[in-house]
Amino acid sequence: MWSSSKVVVYEVGEHIASNYKYTGSFGTKADAILIHDLSLYLQEQGQILVRTFQGTIKQTLQFTEQEGPPVTMAIGGDFFTVGSESGFLKIWHIGRREAKLHTNPRDLNECIPVLGEIISANTNLDGSKVAFVIAKVVINYF
Repeated sequence: MWSSSKVVVYEVGEHIASNYKYTGSFGTKADAILIHDLSLYLQEQGQILVRTFQGTIKQTLQFTEQEGPPVTMAIGGDFFTVGSESGFLKIWHIGRREAKLHTNPRDLNECIPVLGEIISANTNLDGSKVAFVIAKVVINYF
């Protein structure tokens, strides 16, 4: 469960007494949260924080000033896809202990003229294809 300031993690399953088990909680100012295996991926203050269920930061996924802060993120299989405010796509392989960049960051501004913002992006299960939705900005000259 997540509110604007706190995350509370429960384990849920058919073999757990009374259907759930408290796992941990922590404070956060995250804009978005995803879960994969035993990690939480939080879009927080212009970066991605990889946390345990108790809130300990395991890894920080940085974005350069040129890339801009992350605005959208998705998990497909063992691949974590993030779109940035400046039109960059970054994909990490997250199937091991630490997230590792799967490909070099891709600047969509190089191949899409007048790029708007990235609305969403995700990979297929083996990380070989990426799909994304953008808001294209049309400029009218008077």
